[in-house]
Amino acid sequence: MNLAQFSNSVFMLIVLSSAVGCSLAGREGPSVDSHEVLRRAIIEEEQARFAAENRDVPANSAADYNFLIGELLLQEKRFDEALEYFESAAEAETAAAPALRRRLAQLYLRSGDLEEALAQLDKASVGEEVEDPQTLQLRAGILATLKKTDEAIVVYRKIIDTSGSTSEEPYVFIASLYAQQQDVESAKAILKELVTKNPDSFFGNYYLAKIYVSSTEFEAAKGYYEKALELNPGASSVQLELARVYAYLKQFDDAIAISKEVADRDPTNAKAHKLLGELLLGENRVEDALKEFEAVQALEEDPSETRFKVALIKLRRRDLVGAEVELRLILSEHPDHSSARYYLASTYAGMKRPDDAIEQLKEIESGDEFFIESRTLGAYLFRQEERFAEALVMLDELLEVSPKDVKLLNFQAALYRDNGQLFKAVDSVERILEIEPENDRHWFSKGVYLDEAKKRSAALVAMRKAIELNPANANALNYLGYSLAEMKSELGEAEKLIKRAIEVEGENGYFIDSLGWVYFQMGDYERAVVTLERAVSLVPGDAVILEHLGRAYAALGKKEKAREVLDKALSLAPDSDDVEAAGRIREALDKLGPSPAKSSSES
Repeated sequence: MNLAQFSNSVFMLIVLSSAVGCSLAGREGPSVDSHEVLRRAIIEEEQARFAAENRDVPANSAADYNFLIGELLLQEKRFDEALEYFESAAEAETAAAPALRRRLAQLYLRSGDLEEALAQLDKASVGEEVEDPQTLQLRAGILATLKKTDEAIVVYRKIIDTSGSTSEEPYVFIASLYAQQQDVESAKAILKELVTKNPDSFFGNYYLAKIYVSSTEFEAAKGYYEKALELNPGASSVQLELARVYAYLKQFDDAIAISKEVADRDPTNAKAHKLLGELLLGENRVEDALKEFEAVQALEEDPSETRFKVALIKLRRRDLVGAEVELRLILSEHPDHSSARYYLASTYAGMKRPDDAIEQLKEIESGDEFFIESRTLGAYLFRQEERFAEALVMLDELLEVSPKDVKLLNFQAALYRDNGQLFKAVDSVERILEIEPENDRHWFSKGVYLDEAKKRSAALVAMRKAIELNPANANALNYLGYSLAEMKSELGEAEKLIKRAIEVEGENGYFIDSLGWVYFQMGDYERAVVTLERAVSLVPGDAVILEHLGRAYAALGKKEKAREVLDKALSLAPDSDDVEAAGRIREALDKLGPSPAKSSSES
């Protein structure tokens, strides 16, 4: 509980106290008994007589007359009419008449005219050295409601000091007002004053505990909660608050025990079952937690939020069918529950039902909770199904909301690449570079897309920019070095670039393959074979690395080894990222000619 919550919890008590302590049917007013009935009859008879004689009520009696009529109307709860008579009494009254002014203040308070209520209390106190406690309490409540906090505190303090009161209310109200001002230390001080004067004050100890919780001083809060429970052992709500404090202090066994005590004592206490379920879930006692939440569902008028929690637990247990049932029940009552809809889609995704998942995701609209997650998941599912155009449509919806989200733009670029729209992929990266121009990874991505779009010169420029921004970008170093090797251009620089990449990632088989290929292009076949054999040992199932090694063996005249390695490379080629690999491997095998074994069998 934060300080604002503490203040609000007490504020209603201030207003109620003002209404109860100085009720409109208040302690000053007469009770409706036979005496009251007789008095009303006499007044009504006098009214009739004055009317019959066409005379006004004597001026010296008008105030008392109207006051008495107002009191009688008040007893009948005819508040608006009572106010009219009290106002008439006030017009005729020459003295301050504290009781009359308090009546007016109470009625103005009831009608919401707080400023006029305060003005009547000011008139009531004229000529009085000390205001009576009821007037002071009514004044303090009105000041607090008007947000005149400092003045209200002064009045409550006066109630304490003038009456020597050990009553709990003024102390609690002052603490609440300090809490409104975020003055935690003053709130603590006034409540400590109360418990010093009255150690057995339940409310003093209870509200001190809440104040300490608001300032996250849980150890101190625990002590005051425990004292409050000594004074009132059956206070279930206080027990549950203490359980939460135990949880903050990581005393989970104590938290679970006290929550269970409340739940066992009152099986209909939904809050106790819910807290117990949350605590058990935190301790990974999933089955026990599930039982508690299912108990809550039976107690709540609208169990949708608890049912949602149950669904999440079932998802955690991979009970996808159970989760689907719970989530569908929620949506049958609350079709706009976007969280439930998103998790139902996630459940369908886990059940390998992508169409059902996407149908649910499309129901979540812009502005709903989980809209961004829904479109991200939808795009991901479309991508899994290789429905790239539909994935891009979903992603476009997201980018309308967050046009500068770098992650989304990267995803868009990847989708354009998957869809064969390489220049659009480059455009997406350009938008990213407008946002983060000094990020070497984006320059690397741009270089890759340009290279795949057969714009090698521009790709090399992008790679060099990536390296300029981050000289340790191993992927860019390798990519640029390998590209130069493929072009048979600047092979010395290519060797240096790739060796720099290997310094960063020494056991990267792909980088070592690139270095071997540089040696091959240099014509240094011995070093090429040694280096490429190492690369194959690190990445044994890559078609392109095997192709490179086979061609190196062939260059050294080791045709049988070359044929063996190239045959293996060809079998792996369909799974290669390099779509042209199979053609190159067949060409290399053709250059080797038929194997001796095959030639002899044919002859």
